[in-house]
Amino acid sequence: MTQQNRASCAGVSERGWRGRLVPVPRPAGEPAFLTLRSGGPFSYFSATGAIETRDLSARDASIGISTFGSESYPFILPAEYTHVLVTRPGASGVARWYLRTLPEEEIGVLALSGETRGTGPTLLRWAGPCRTFAFTLEGNENWTHLVCMDTGGRPMSAKQEGGLRGRITLPVPGFVMVRSAGPWVLQPT
Repeated sequence: MTQQNRASCAGVSERGWRGRLVPVPRPAGEPAFLTLRSGGPFSYFSATGAIETRDLSARDASIGISTFGSESYPFILPAEYTHVLVTRPGASGVARWYLRTLPEEEIGVLALSGETRGTGPTLLRWAGPCRTFAFTLEGNENWTHLVCMDTGGRPMSAKQEGGLRGRITLPVPGFVMVRSAGPWVLQPT
């Protein structure tokens, strides 16, 4: 993103209690880097990419994330989506959700040599050629996984062996969303 485009992109800083369609301003053709978090420790929200239409039929559940607790969950909204649809299953609860633009300096870099370590949900940029990484993730298998996206923010398939421990082959440059409740490690093999 150029300096001029950064200046013209106000970003997003929204919050609410109920589900809502949130517009995401940014330069044409650019993905948006966002985080969603809940204001309560036992709250659950989800965010999906959407294109504003009369009946909201143009939404894609494969683009987005689910949250649990008050941790911030980073994700990428591909350029073709104009909005994020934030929802909460059921009608109970009083916790708020917070959606904001993730500054580019908060996106980590997946090292091509040595280990990349962290704790909790993280978004990493990967600029290298096709490469295999060994990974170790900590947490519940239902909530812990890796999501690979191309440079435009669209999900891409990556060959993966194992759930919480194993290997993943990243075919092209892009991003890796780490969904881990605790410490995690990625290391090139």
